[in-house]
Amino acid sequence: MLYLIVMTLSSLCAVVSFYMVWIILGVPDKQGVWLFLAFGCFFFIPVLMAVIEALSRYFSPLRREDSSLNRGLFCTRKMQPAFVSHWKLMTMIIVAIIAVLAAILKTIFIR
Repeated sequence: MLYLIVMTLSSLCAVVSFYMVWIILGVPDKQGVWLFLAFGCFFFIPVLMAVIEALSRYFSPLRREDSSLNRGLFCTRKMQPAFVSHWKLMTMIIVAIIAVLAAILKTIFIR
């Protein structure tokens, strides 16, 4: 039941976000199109994974794609944990923090 609720809400959010992109493309000021496109893609990914998993039972080309996902939707099949060294992980976190701060400071100081 939780699976059905999450898929319904995710697909509803994706449809609304893509509809907002379609509306924004019709007006001259197109500043919010990337934001809504990113949200639409973010919410559409679980729906796409569910469709691939459901159709892989019937179509053999999709069975390969589903097996390459290897974990199933909502991590139903457990994967072996992989080791990520600490310096690589900290570097990725620092780069992400710098990118977010640069985006915020750019909008504040550069107009």
